[in-house]
Order: sequence, then structure tokens, then C-alpha cells
Amino acid sequence: LAKTPGAIVCTLGASLPSFLIILAIAMFFHQFEDNKVIAAMFAGIRPAVVALIAVPTFSLAKSAGISLVNCWIPILSALLIWLLGVNPIWIIIAAAVGGYIYGQFIQPTE
Repeated sequence: LAKTPGAIVCTLGASLPSFLIILAIAMFFHQFEDNKVIAAMFAGIRPAVVALIAVPTFSLAKSAGISLVNCWIPILSALLIWLLGVNPIWIIIAAAVGGYIYGQFIQPTE
């Protein structure tokens, strides 16, 4: 509604609370990293974190039109990052270049 200032305020409002909470946890975590109870709590939280990341990822994939035909792109990206240690920035740059090339030269005009 407010163009660029509105987008900035919206982005800060959506991301700043989570960032501050994670920052606070990170600042004090080193005091408790050897505590077995805290380690067990974090181990129990991991599956919930995976689910909280996976659900929106699959929703976005569905709305972006990712199907079995083109699902190799995110799978290959994840494998490159995980197995070969490729920096995610290079994946993002390659995706941007590939998207530009596809949009300019490959995609059939309607």
C-alpha cells in the first residue's frame, strides 16, 4: 500500500521478531551447550523445525508449479549444497541466470 516504505516496514515486521529471538538464544546458548537436558530439548525440537520448514516449502512448490517433471531443480540444488559443499549463493545466481535465459529465449511466447 505504501510502496517502498511499506515494503520495508512489512519486511522488518515479519522478520525482525524472529531474528531478535534467535539472536538472544545464540547469545546465551554457549552457557548451556554442555547441559544434557538442554541438548535433549533441542534434539526433540528438530523434527518440529523440519516440519515447520517443509510445509511452507511444499506449499510454495505447489503454487510455483513445481511438479514431478521439474522437481529435479530443487533436488539437484540441495544435493550440490549438501554433498559437494557448493555455496548457496552460487545456486541462487545460477537460478537467476537460468530463469532469465528461460524467460527471454526458451519460453514459448503466447
